[in-house]
Amino acid sequence: MAKHLLALLFVITPLVNLAKGDLLDREVTIAITNTPVKTILEKIEILTQVQFSYSPEIIDEDRLVSLNLKNETIGYGLSLIFDETIRFKEVGNHIVILKNEEKKEIRERKKKDLVHAFSGQITDQETGEYIKGASIYDVEAKFAAITDDRGYYSLTVPHASNVRSLYFKKKGYHEHVIVIDLSSDTASTINVELVKELDEMAKIDPIEIGRVPQTFEEKAISGILISDETYIHGENLEEIKEERIFQISLVPSVSIGSNLSTNALITNNFSFNILSGYSSGVNGAEIGGLLNIVKGDCRYFQMGGLTNIVGGDVTGVQIAGINNAVTGNIYGSQIAGIVNTNKQDIIGLQGAGIANLNRGGFTGLQVSGIYNLASGNSIGLQLAGIVNEATKDLYGGQISGIANMAKDGRNWVQLAGISNISRINYGVQISSILNITDYNNILQLGLINIAKKSRGVQIGLINFVKEGHHACELSTNSLTQANLKVKSGTQRLYNNYGFGVRLGETNMYAPSLGLGTYFNLSERFRTSIDIDYSLIFEDAFIWNQTSQNVSISPTIDFKLNKYMFLYVGPQFNIHYLQHQKSDGSYWADRSFYDFSSTETSTHKLNYWLGFQAGIRFF
Repeated sequence: MAKHLLALLFVITPLVNLAKGDLLDREVTIAITNTPVKTILEKIEILTQVQFSYSPEIIDEDRLVSLNLKNETIGYGLSLIFDETIRFKEVGNHIVILKNEEKKEIRERKKKDLVHAFSGQITDQETGEYIKGASIYDVEAKFAAITDDRGYYSLTVPHASNVRSLYFKKKGYHEHVIVIDLSSDTASTINVELVKELDEMAKIDPIEIGRVPQTFEEKAISGILISDETYIHGENLEEIKEERIFQISLVPSVSIGSNLSTNALITNNFSFNILSGYSSGVNGAEIGGLLNIVKGDCRYFQMGGLTNIVGGDVTGVQIAGINNAVTGNIYGSQIAGIVNTNKQDIIGLQGAGIANLNRGGFTGLQVSGIYNLASGNSIGLQLAGIVNEATKDLYGGQISGIANMAKDGRNWVQLAGISNISRINYGVQISSILNITDYNNILQLGLINIAKKSRGVQIGLINFVKEGHHACELSTNSLTQANLKVKSGTQRLYNNYGFGVRLGETNMYAPSLGLGTYFNLSERFRTSIDIDYSLIFEDAFIWNQTSQNVSISPTIDFKLNKYMFLYVGPQFNIHYLQHQKSDGSYWADRSFYDFSSTETSTHKLNYWLGFQAGIRFF
C-alpha cells in the first residue's frame, strides 16, 4: 500500500523545475582550445563561483573541446560542450549534469511502480563521529530523508530515471553532491563524509541546542505545527529553491502530502491544503482548510480558514477567517475576520473585522471595524469604526467613527466622528468633539481643540494652546459697565469667553463668546480685533427675556510691562431684539447712540457705534 501511495504522489505531482535559476544565467568570459571537458568545467567553476556535479559514466570528461565565450551565459557555454542527450539541474550552488533518458522508458518504469532504495551512513570527515540530523535529498524526485543518532539514513524514491543525483547536507557542514547511474539496480549503499564549515557554530541547529521558539511564527515552523523532520530539512537545505506547479497537503506536522517532508524547500504555483500546509513560498494561489504557513514570500493569493502565517513578503491578496501574520512587507491586500499583523510595511490595503496591527508602518489604506495600528511611517489613509493609531508619522489621513491617535510625527490630516489625538500635527485635525495635538501649524476644527504649540488656527467652542496666547482683561464699554474676559488660543486666532454686567433700575447680564486676532506694530504698541456674540438677560436668566448683540471691537494696545497692556478703541454693535413685553417694548433693550434702526412686528434691529477701554493681563 505504501509503495502504491508513493508512486501515486510521484505521478500526480509535476517534477519540472519551473523557476528560472540564476546559476545557468551567470555570464562568463573564457577562451580555451583543445582542452579536456573536466578542465573546462573546473575553469568555469573558478570564474563563476559555481560547482559542477556529474558522473564520469555519463559524460566523457577527457574529451577535448574548444570554447570561446565573451560575456555569455554558463547555460549557453554548456550547450556548446554537450549535445541534447545531456541536461542540467540547479540545486543550491551546484549545476548537476544529468542524462536525458527516453520518455517511453520512464513511463514504463512508472507503470511498474518501481522504486529504488538508498541507504548508508554519514560521518564527520575530521573526527569520524556520526552526524545526526543530516538531510539526504533526491534532486529529481524531491524526496528527502534524515539521519538517526548513528548517522544512518534510508531513502526510497520512485525509480523513474536511472540517473539520480543525491544532495547531502547538514547545517554547519559543506554540502556533498553525487550523481550515479543506477541502471537495473534496485538498491544502493552510499556512505558520505561531510566537511565542517569554518563558522559551524554560527549555523548550529536550534532544535539540537534546545532553544525554545518564542514567537507564534517560530513555533509554526519548529515542530509544533510541522514535523521536526520537515523543519530540519528546511534548516539544512535552505539554499535549495524548488518550484512546483501543484501540491496537495493534508497536514505538515506528520509530513502527509505530495511534498512530504520537503515542504520548506518548495515554492508552489498552486497549493491545496486540506487541513494545513507548509511551503517555502507561494507563487500563484494557496488555499488551506485551517492554516497556511509559508516560510518565505507569498505572491498573488492566499486563503486560510483560520490563519495565514508568512515569514517573508506578501504580494497580492491574503484572506483568513481569523488572523493574518506577516513578518515582511505587504504589497496588496490583507483581510481577516479578526486581526491582521505584519512586522514591516504594508503598501496597499489591510482590512479586519476587529483590528489591524502593523509594526513597520503602512503606505496605502487600512480598514478595520474596530481598530487600526501602524507603528512606523504612514502615507495614505486609515479607516476604522472606532480607533486609528499611527505612533510615528502620518502623511495622509486618518478617518474614524470615534477616535484617531497619531503620536511622535507629522500628521497632515485627521478626521474623526468624536476625537483626534496627536502628539505632532503639521496639517489638519477635524473632529465633531475633541482635537488634541502637540503642534498645530494649519487647522484644528472641533468642539474642543487642545494643542501644546500652534502657529495655525483653532476653530471650536473651546480652544487651548499651552504655549499660545492667554490673557485676562477688565473693561468697560457702551453695552455693559463692567466686563471680565478670558482669551485663549494663538496670535492668529484666539477665543474670547466673557461676562458683563450693567446696573441700574433694571440689571443687565451679558455672557459672551467670540474670537479675535492681534498684530504687533512695534515693541510697545499693537492692534487687536475682536468679534463677540453676547446674550443679554434682563434681571433674571430667563430665555424669553433676552436680546442678542454682536460687537466688532478694534483696539490700540499699549504695553505697560511684560504682563500688562492698556487698550482703547471703538465698538460697532448690532443689537437684535425679539422678545416683547406687554406694553410693546422689548426685553433687554440697551441700545445707546443709535444711528440706524429697523423694526417689524416681530423684532427690532439696532446699530450703534460705541467705545471700549480696559486693561489686559498676560
